[in-house]
Amino acid sequence: MNKFKKCKAEIYSFGIDKKPVDPIVMELLNEDGIIPEFNIICSLNELKAIPFDYILSLSANANVFIEREFKTSLKFNYNFRIPEKATKENLDDLRKDIKQYIERFCKMYLNEYQ
Repeated sequence: MNKFKKCKAEIYSFGIDKKPVDPIVMELLNEDGIIPEFNIICSLNELKAIPFDYILSLSANANVFIEREFKTSLKFNYNFRIPEKATKENLDDLRKDIKQYIERFCKMYLNEYQ
């Protein structure tokens, strides 16, 4: 998101899946200059203590979790189709879709975007 905003935002990314991040996903993130820092939040209570302004979810499973656990933040869900078999091509298509979604979100909700 910081690529689309003039000012810096404090951004967290978390998943509800306990599987390791797919190596293809890591490769694509690195191509975008995103080097994930795997700061592990130890408990759901710790995560819920963070005063999020916005929560964006990318799948139906994540949305169910977010709706149940986070009551005060503004929540936005876009149910991206996550490919069953990950290939660089279909994950790259997903990455492009997510970038377009984030750019639209920044234009609509974050005044700093130009």
